[in-house]
Amino acid sequence: MGKPIFQAGSANINPWTEAKVDTENVAIPGRGHCLTIDAGWREVADTALAFAHRSL
Repeated sequence: MGKPIFQAGSANINPWTEAKVDTENVAIPGRGHCLTIDAGWREVADTALAFAHRSL
């Protein structure tokens, strides 16, 4: 049960974890770190929702 939490917490430290973050991939261009609370958050939410629907 604790493995996913540990992997997420150490994603950029442990190079072999499945949860490694691809920092070179620009998911939503022109957005900062606070993309969910910045202006234009609805576009970010719609993009995330569309991705979730495709992934089901």
